[in-house]
Amino acid sequence: MSLLDRRLLVHEILPGYGYYLAVLAWMLVILPWQVHTLGDRQWAVVAFCLSLRAAGEHSDPGHIGRLYLHSHVTGRRWALVLALGLMIGLAIGTKMGLAAPMTWPSLILMLALFLFQIQNAFALAIWNGRGQQRLASGRSAIFLMVRHGFASVFIGFGSATAETFLLGLVMGAAIEWQVNRRALLRQYPPQPNPDPPSQTAMALLPWSLASAALALLGSQLDRLWLGVQTDAASFGAYVLIGTPLAAYLSLQLPIQRALMPRLSRVETRQSAMRALWQAHFLLMLPCLVAAPLSAELLAIWLRDQSPVLGYAPILSQLLLALATTILAGPAFLWLMQHQRWSQLLAAQSLILLLQCVWFAGASPDGQMTAAVKAAFMPGLVGLLVLIMNPDLRPTLLPARKDG
Repeated sequence: MSLLDRRLLVHEILPGYGYYLAVLAWMLVILPWQVHTLGDRQWAVVAFCLSLRAAGEHSDPGHIGRLYLHSHVTGRRWALVLALGLMIGLAIGTKMGLAAPMTWPSLILMLALFLFQIQNAFALAIWNGRGQQRLASGRSAIFLMVRHGFASVFIGFGSATAETFLLGLVMGAAIEWQVNRRALLRQYPPQPNPDPPSQTAMALLPWSLASAALALLGSQLDRLWLGVQTDAASFGAYVLIGTPLAAYLSLQLPIQRALMPRLSRVETRQSAMRALWQAHFLLMLPCLVAAPLSAELLAIWLRDQSPVLGYAPILSQLLLALATTILAGPAFLWLMQHQRWSQLLAAQSLILLLQCVWFAGASPDGQMTAAVKAAFMPGLVGLLVLIMNPDLRPTLLPARKDG
């Protein structure tokens, strides 16, 4: 199977990118205006809140999809526990003198947004899992614009504060939840006597939850750390230049969703893994091209007068780190597909440990440099996974032809 297989490309992968066209429009047109309207201080609060609830926007079929299909009630409870844990942790940090860019009203709004987005991610996981990528992508794109439409109207015609901005996002997410819920109940009416989850699925649930939690923490650790270690202007600038990178990293999800059924079948697993490596290699190339052009790209995006242009060297290094992270992605997915949970959790824990080492050892003036070094850790550990698994390495090579 080739990545360029017409059916795979046209019917399964490309529809998943409709949402990212809406994300691109938001980032290029709306986001710079939102940041300018809010100002450095209020944008820092928004950026910190959005970093805390980042998991709510991810619908990785290997984690949230399994969570919903086998134990969605448990998923909701764990989401609530995680959100409350974040609130308690921030409260303790505040008592210890850590000054996070956060207010209690914004924290409560973030909690509401987190819970709504978890529910919305569950719905998207069902549609993606059943091959309805067009439906999932279209709904995601529409409600992205609804959420930021509310937020933009609120700060443009009301008060340009973080709380007002977050209130707009919460309203849009609540509408999305109700619309998705009604659509799902019509499409999949509840059965009077549903089959209980299989024992195998329930046994895998704790591993999936642990892996998802580590992946979430690893993806947001730099923002959470810098949020309490740097000033509002520096933190806001870092999150701003990192937003397109996070969106670009998500481009691998439609590919993974389309290939997931093939990865689960023994007869197509090898060819699907090769297609996955090919796709990730192609996604890596634009990062390598953009890295030396970071100053020019920032000037086009944010205009010449933006103080964020001074962060072009940081962006260049983050792009290189992003390239290594993308290329290492299939290795972690392979571990999950082969249910090598202990090795997956060990790899994710190692990433977190190495990131913490860089941050803890950095001077007050070297936090951004530490963030860049931490960004390379997923790629480094992914290479280690590849080295330690001889049966993974053949998936990088073309299939041999007999004769």
